[in-house]
Amino acid sequence: MINVSFHWIYVLQPRVFMAMARDGLLPHFFSGIHKGTQIPLKSTIVTGVFAATLAFFMDVSQLAGMVS
Repeated sequence: MINVSFHWIYVLQPRVFMAMARDGLLPHFFSGIHKGTQIPLKSTIVTGVFAATLAFFMDVSQLAGMVS
């Protein structure tokens, strides 16, 4: 289950942000694609910082409750 949640956070969520930004639902900042790697780099960084912040400030049992 944890593997699936990491997959969602680090792979799918930045691409969802990118698509929403292209549709005008989020700021244009999230729609950029890195030229060298062809990934939504800004969205990936924002999502990673958010996930790291949750992991730093929340108890493991709270995080486990959110995942399951």
